[in-house]
Amino acid sequence: MHKLSPLLAAAALIGSAGLAQAEDAIQEAEGAAAPHPATCTFDKAVLCKDASTCEPTDNLGDLPLPARFLFHFEKRIIAATGPGGLPHITTVRALAQAGDSLVMQGVSGPVGWTIQSSMSSGKTTFVTASDHTVLTAYGTCKSAESGE
Repeated sequence: MHKLSPLLAAAALIGSAGLAQAEDAIQEAEGAAAPHPATCTFDKAVLCKDASTCEPTDNLGDLPLPARFLFHFEKRIIAATGPGGLPHITTVRALAQAGDSLVMQGVSGPVGWTIQSSMSSGKTTFVTASDHTVLTAYGTCKSAESGE
């Protein structure tokens, strides 16, 4: 089984048709200004294996909870400090906004991920999928520009 990467967090592997639809959504949203970078903290997670066992976990991949990330929408990257203190950066391949919801998708190695965040409340869900394993993390994001 592949180990889940620390920056991966929401949804299933993206098929070519799904990626094409996401790219269309990005093109439609490109006229709008990108949101400010956000800092996100995930403090709860559930790990499901082979659709038969789901249990709370204290880790988001290699990161212990609470796990912190930086989402930089304009540069289309997600960054965190990985094991050993080195930075881990992954590319956002699809970014779309629908009403209050901001959705990002990407692939890192054998892992597909999706992140959905409410722009008003900051509540965020991060889902990764790899080798019949799904990890769902729950947390909140706030603007990195706010200084909070």
